[in-house]
Amino acid sequence: MTRPPYLHNGDKVALLSPAYCPTAAQAAHAAEALRSWGLEPVFGRHFRTSEADFEYAGTPEQRAADLRDALRDPSVRAIIPVRGGYGSLQLLDLLEPEDFTANPTWLVGYSDITTLLMASVSAGVVAVHGPMGATLDTSPDNQLCRLLFGESPSKSSRDGNILLGGNLSSVVPVLDTWAGKAFKKSFILFLEDVGEDCQHLDRLFRMLMGKKLPMQGVILGDFTDCRPMYGYTSAMEMMRQLFTSAGIPVLGHIQAGHGPVNLPFILGK
Repeated sequence: MTRPPYLHNGDKVALLSPAYCPTAAQAAHAAEALRSWGLEPVFGRHFRTSEADFEYAGTPEQRAADLRDALRDPSVRAIIPVRGGYGSLQLLDLLEPEDFTANPTWLVGYSDITTLLMASVSAGVVAVHGPMGATLDTSPDNQLCRLLFGESPSKSSRDGNILLGGNLSSVVPVLDTWAGKAFKKSFILFLEDVGEDCQHLDRLFRMLMGKKLPMQGVILGDFTDCRPMYGYTSAMEMMRQLFTSAGIPVLGHIQAGHGPVNLPFILGK
């Protein structure tokens, strides 16, 4: 796995919209946060181009072009989508692994952006599961900023397993695409989700387990606003029991995902 170079003061960071269109306030907040970190924000050409009843930030071709341009621009050292929503899956057929490897660049995000994080890792470049532009901390004294500048201590598993995953609703659809290549080798899976009931989470779990992937363990982040059903006290408890009953070790209650704290970590390490 390739790790992109750490950031330095004055580096350019691309603010893009691979999925839903952000508000002007969200874009302004993202730019202000990056400037407070000593970085130069640059926006994609279509980052606020409305499409499909003002949901998507442009057509799939426009959004893919913005991402490809940023990935292949040697002056751009990191890419942080302003927000998620839905739509990243529409870009996979318009991208190829070489877009991610031609100029290894930090790609940061969560939720729907999980699709693109897995594309980067499957291409061979580590990515960061962490806050996006609309929720960036405007103080440079935060974990994501320190991680990107290479100032955070890094710990790796000793057994060779890499960390993969992100949003459960986004992980399952990529498994049969080129962005699912990374799941073919031994890994530990991180999962989180938002706004899904236990019926849908159970369905996704069974689709995931039906792939018989070389999964060695599961880390559960936040399952925000996920309605419990079937007698479970919470969606987290249901997921823990499902994986445990399948013989997979589980670590739960990690503050990452759609909760008030979204701790960043590197996927592909």
